[in-house]
Amino acid sequence: MSPTLRATMIVENRSRDPRLASSWGLSMLIEVEGKRILFDVGPDFSTLIGNAQALGLDLKSVDAVFISHWHGDHAGALQQLLDYVGREIPVYVPSPRGVRGEVVARAGEKVVTDSAMSTGPMGFGIREHSLVVRVGEGIAVFVGCSHPGIDEILERAVRVSGCDRVELVMGGLHIGGFEASYVANTFRAYGVRTVVPAHCTSDDAIEIIKRELANTSRVLEPFVGLRIEIG
Repeated sequence: MSPTLRATMIVENRSRDPRLASSWGLSMLIEVEGKRILFDVGPDFSTLIGNAQALGLDLKSVDAVFISHWHGDHAGALQQLLDYVGREIPVYVPSPRGVRGEVVARAGEKVVTDSAMSTGPMGFGIREHSLVVRVGEGIAVFVGCSHPGIDEILERAVRVSGCDRVELVMGGLHIGGFEASYVANTFRAYGVRTVVPAHCTSDDAIEIIKRELANTSRVLEPFVGLRIEIG
């Protein structure tokens, strides 16, 4: 039986395999209900496509792109990716930029499948949205940099999905060690089962989160090629 959800890191700051390039940025391929959503695209196309090919992932077959926010380390490869795909696909964005296929997502808006939806744009300076995917009896939440705050994002994710069981949080948290205990407490309060604190989460913050959630959650260190399967 195939998994309900599969998420693969294509671009990340950390790599354990010499075939896979590390880069300051983020991109994840999310597969659910036969659909393939590329969450962020990283800073440059050469890193994105090189890592995807090394991992055996065909980016020409993606069904949609989801851009969490417009910083270059998350959206820099977008135009070249769309040229490479060579057909019209929806691009879900938190604010308009005039890219082809652009869909400015609203809270709860479906993303190519009934299982996936946007939190809707959040934040006051940097507009950012996160991807919420129903998986089993819970939800997985994919975040770019969590500029609006992971507490606010999880509150919105639970509200738009109507589900308070959080199976997974994966992506950038934009924190250092000073904020890590507060974020760990937030994950504990929501009963998050698996956490992958990636990209703009500092190494010391990852260690603190691992230590503080040791008895309640599975905390995985991020790296290019990391694959999560749930369901």
